[in-house]
Amino acid sequence: MTDCAHAIGASYYGKKVGAIEDIAAFSFYPSKNLGCIGEAGGIATNDENLADLCRKFRDHGSTKKFVHTHIGLNARMDGINAAILSVKLKYLDDWNNDRIRIAGIYNSRLSDLKIDTPVVEKNLSHVFHIYQIQIMNRDYILSKMQEKGIGGNIHYPVPLHLHEGFSFLKNKKGDFPVAEKLADNTLSLPCYPYMKDQQAEYVCKVLKSIM
Repeated sequence: MTDCAHAIGASYYGKKVGAIEDIAAFSFYPSKNLGCIGEAGGIATNDENLADLCRKFRDHGSTKKFVHTHIGLNARMDGINAAILSVKLKYLDDWNNDRIRIAGIYNSRLSDLKIDTPVVEKNLSHVFHIYQIQIMNRDYILSKMQEKGIGGNIHYPVPLHLHEGFSFLKNKKGDFPVAEKLADNTLSLPCYPYMKDQQAEYVCKVLKSIM
C-alpha cells in the first residue's frame, strides 16, 4: 500500500503514482490537487482480489445486499462528489502544470537565500500539492509575511511522536531530532493553480526583504 494523497498526477520513472504499486490510496479532500466538496478518497489497483476486498470494506464488508463477509466501514463516496471529481479530473494535468510553474518561480528567485527548497530527483515529477521550504526563524518570518497579506502555512508543526495520541509509545522530545528540526523549520509558501506569476514574485520579494 502506498499513500499517494498529495501526489496525484506525479510520476516515477515515467509511471504515474498509483500505477506502480500493488495498491495505492488517494485523497480527494477539497484542498488536494484533485478535490471534491467534502470527504472522499479512492484506491487504485490492478489486483482483482484487492479491489474486491476494498469494495467490501467500504460498505460494511458487503458487495451483495444483506451478505456481509467482513467487518467493514461505511465509506461509500456520495454521488455528488463523484460527479464533481469526474468533471474536475480532465483539468488535473493543467492544474498540476500551473503548480509546477509557480514552484519554478520560487526555485529560481529563492536560490540565493539560506533556505532549503524542494528537490526533484531525475526521472521523477512533482505536482507541488505543497511548496515547502526549510527556514530558520520560521515563526517570525511567517508572522511578517502574514502582515504583508501572504498566507503561508506550516505542514506540520508537531512531529508524530510528540502528539498526545502517541504518548503510549513513551517517546519524548529529542528522540527523533531530525523530525523535530524539520517541524520547527518547515514553511509552506502559497502554491495553487490560479496563482499568478506576479503573486509568486511578490512572495519572493517579501521573503527576501524579511530575511
